[in-house]
Amino acid sequence: MLNFVKQQENEKIEKILSRLIKGNSFCINGLTSFLRLFLLKYIANKKKVLFITASEQKALKYKNDLMKLFEQTSSLFPYQDVSMYDGISPNLYKYAEQLNILQTLETQNIVLMPIKALLEKFPTKDFFNENSIKIKIDEDIDTIKLAHQLATLGYKRATMVVDIGEFSIRGDIVDIYGIDKAPIRIELWGDTVTDIRYFNPENQRSFEKIKEVEISPIYKFIIDNSTQNILKIYGNEISEKIENEKYFEGIEGYRTTKGVKTFSKKVLKNLLEESGYQDVWFAYPYPDYK
Repeated sequence: MLNFVKQQENEKIEKILSRLIKGNSFCINGLTSFLRLFLLKYIANKKKVLFITASEQKALKYKNDLMKLFEQTSSLFPYQDVSMYDGISPNLYKYAEQLNILQTLETQNIVLMPIKALLEKFPTKDFFNENSIKIKIDEDIDTIKLAHQLATLGYKRATMVVDIGEFSIRGDIVDIYGIDKAPIRIELWGDTVTDIRYFNPENQRSFEKIKEVEISPIYKFIIDNSTQNILKIYGNEISEKIENEKYFEGIEGYRTTKGVKTFSKKVLKNLLEESGYQDVWFAYPYPDYK
């Protein structure tokens, strides 16, 4: 009887291994935590794994157990525990961690992701390619133009850079705290870049030299003229905030407290055309609100 049970179990394992080798999908239920870890480790030896968990706490437990039992490294994908209706901005440090994992997926064998993180949306590679600022050694830069570009990407000017999303320009020194692993310091000789290095924001000391750097937008979107025109539909309060602060707290939700607004077909059409959409037509009869 015992041999029969073992034979059945071996057959089940062989089926799983066969599907893994062929790349077929399959569903398994009733596994204990240890068996999940064992299967996860085995799959990770064959292919890259995105492992969905019910919560961040469970993801952290799997991460620790994988290291203790199998010495298997894994990455924990954080999620923003912020609702768009809260009126506050997501955590930029978590956003930086998220982007770092997404941009290095080729080197990640196991990514542990709480299910809430699946609900978040992220910019495409084209967004970063089109809106990032690239700076290299021996390249000439205009600090006035650079300051304007950084403000457009969501950065705020400060006397000293200590927090993510800040930049400062002091004579021939430019400090920028982007979503990279650490803030960067750029030294100029006139307009020419002579040195680029990472520095510690706590003690302001440099620790690593690099030859080039790519400065990405701080947020998942860019506020340009067309975006400002579109956001006019949310009323004067939002328009004034954008004019005065550009990227303000909670702009990701850009909601108004005055309730739902309706617009005439003519007003909506004009807003779209002002934003660059020249060929506007309505596939369904639009109610002409007055």
